[in-house]
Amino acid sequence: ATLDDTRFSTMNGAEPTQAIAGGSLYLATPPGQPGAVAQPLAAVDGLFDETVEAVTASLDTTGLSSGRHTLFVRGTDAAGSAGAVSAAFLWVLDPATAPVVSGHVRDAASGAGLAATVTAGPFSAATDPASGAYALQLPEGTWDLTASAADHLSATAAGVVLATSQAHVEDFELVPIVSLFFDDVEQVRPYFGRLRAF
Repeated sequence: ATLDDTRFSTMNGAEPTQAIAGGSLYLATPPGQPGAVAQPLAAVDGLFDETVEAVTASLDTTGLSSGRHTLFVRGTDAAGSAGAVSAAFLWVLDPATAPVVSGHVRDAASGAGLAATVTAGPFSAATDPASGAYALQLPEGTWDLTASAADHLSATAAGVVLATSQAHVEDFELVPIVSLFFDDVEQVRPYFGRLRAF
């Protein structure tokens, strides 16, 4: 996460900024609510001394049920002021039962494997650049799978239904983007020829 003490409006005057003094992570229950438990965040560079700090934490997911959980983060500056609460989702998947989507992403013209990314909601997997192979573990449900690669049109497989322990194969063939016509009007080249009199 990033804790930032400089994010404010200057429409009605300046606001002093302070170094970030710390930050906390909360699982499921936001700060200020009964049962909220703070877990400290650590500065990535090892020291809280800047107005903008990259922070990190390790979260033990032992005992968490499979599915989506909410994480809350809040920072505090050196003046003791707590910032706004931000939230993000954390997904816990059981590798023994979560469905797996796999397949290949290939160039539709040549059939060659592509260096591509396959996404489904907040989940993504990069392909093997040589073969175009990928594997993506997802929660049970209905997903739209999208494959995208540089210099190619993206392709989507909509409404893919995945059940517990299912192995689903989804291959993609991406159409390359090519320039059929190019006209650079800025590069007008003069024509020099001979004038012949008859």
